[in-house]
Amino acid sequence: MRVEGNTDNVGNPGGNLTLSQGRAQAVVNYLVAKYGFDRNRFIAIGNGSRKPVSSNSSTTGRSKNRRTDIQIVTR
Repeated sequence: MRVEGNTDNVGNPGGNLTLSQGRAQAVVNYLVAKYGFDRNRFIAIGNGSRKPVSSNSSTTGRSKNRRTDIQIVTR
């Protein structure tokens, strides 16, 4: 499974990239600890603000961009 962390565009781009990577890794850690999933089945990716789903020009849009996406991928 690919877990992608995302942020809005507020703040330092490098800091947002680090934050989004930490967000993705936190989800992986939770799923491993809570449900016993194999950690090696996950790919944690930090996108920073590169993949917005909404405009960053409003509070509502920025809150939608602060998210984690989970995708099932095949080998």
